[in-house]
Amino acid sequence: MNALIRCLQVPEISTQRKVNIYNILQEIIQQEGELEERCVQRLVAIASKEMRDMLEMEGYMRAEVASDTLVALSRNHFSLVMYELQHHLKPLNLTEEFVIVTLAKLANGNVFEFMPYMGITLATMFTMLRLANEAKMRQVICGAMETFCETVQFYLRHLEDSVYPVMTEDQFAVKLFPMYRYFVTVWLRNNNPEVKLGVIKSLKPMLSLLLPNDDLREQVYDYIPLLLAEYQGSLEALFITQQVLRQILEMSVITNSPVPQMQLHTIFTELHVQVCSRAPAQQQYSSQNLTEIVHCFIALARSYPKELMKFFLSQMEMSKEAVRVGTLALIRAVVSADEPKMNIRTIYLAIRVVKNTLSDTRSKVRMAILRIIGQLALSGFQDRIKGWGLKYVSVQLTLSTYKLTNRRDNFYQRDLEEKMVHKVTMDTVKIITSSVSGMTNVSWPTGLARWS
Repeated sequence: MNALIRCLQVPEISTQRKVNIYNILQEIIQQEGELEERCVQRLVAIASKEMRDMLEMEGYMRAEVASDTLVALSRNHFSLVMYELQHHLKPLNLTEEFVIVTLAKLANGNVFEFMPYMGITLATMFTMLRLANEAKMRQVICGAMETFCETVQFYLRHLEDSVYPVMTEDQFAVKLFPMYRYFVTVWLRNNNPEVKLGVIKSLKPMLSLLLPNDDLREQVYDYIPLLLAEYQGSLEALFITQQVLRQILEMSVITNSPVPQMQLHTIFTELHVQVCSRAPAQQQYSSQNLTEIVHCFIALARSYPKELMKFFLSQMEMSKEAVRVGTLALIRAVVSADEPKMNIRTIYLAIRVVKNTLSDTRSKVRMAILRIIGQLALSGFQDRIKGWGLKYVSVQLTLSTYKLTNRRDNFYQRDLEEKMVHKVTMDTVKIITSSVSGMTNVSWPTGLARWS
């Protein structure tokens, strides 16, 4: 092993040869475990210098393998490796990229040993944020923060296994919040899409630690408008909805601390427009984003049912088909929510919005209303479709049957739409008849008369 370490110090050695030597050393470290301390100190010093002297692409390869060697050494010589890295992590001094990369790897591979150093590491990294002007360095710091937060979460879930002084969730959260605030107010406004994505990805595990804290949660809410503004940018909408907004809204329900009412209209509008308009061509994950948006609206319906349904009603009054169909789809999602079910007051308000649209004769709107009626029956709200709901289904069944029976030539598109309405109507009839005790397809007209 000493011979291999000496080879690393030969100036003329090629990059590939160095990479091979580091890989061999990693295998030896894994097999031998505990090594002579003087030998470890030499290798730590050499590998540390190697990973900090990254000048070009070949240097990057050497830095990466040197970093991995330090991580391998840390499994049995953690203190020596950590001391070396902390020596190069100084306040108000932008350290080298691979020092941060290696610290993140160490945290991931040595959770409990790393925890005593986590506080000072986060505090020192915060002082570097103003100095990190290059996109690559910002991405590295974001990636490290993502790893650190996930490591802290693992640590908090397994506190009983720790022999080190316990750092509470609130203490971690207090140290994290200044970084969260800086990421959202400064780095998220960066024009580089990779930096933006790095920031958004790091926010998710950060929020997992911040949101349970009552005081910090209120401060997180203050920055929601800045997150919503990113929907207007080049970043995939899915990342904003999935990584950040859904988490904030669902936690607001769990903790019974709704987002500020003054922010509601902006949240409603930014999410609703994505449901009711076609996703831009550059958005690769539009269907996944819509699924995430539905979860956001379900959370909003639990916290602010009256305000949400009032917003939906205002959108329905615009009479645009896409807006009405999109809004009705969201109402159906709210109705179908489970664990727990929506309260009856929310269902009542949702039905009031639907009833204002019953006169719309457009096929897509009719189908959307029929699906809501079917969903109400499926979700156990059969008594809420008595009268208006069953009457609407009966009228649609009669109307679609008549139109298809008396169809005219050269109206192929209309016939196709009417066939779809008829199919959805029949599906709704089946749902209702199977969910109402004693009602069968054969007795539908009789049952309808009894229920109406």
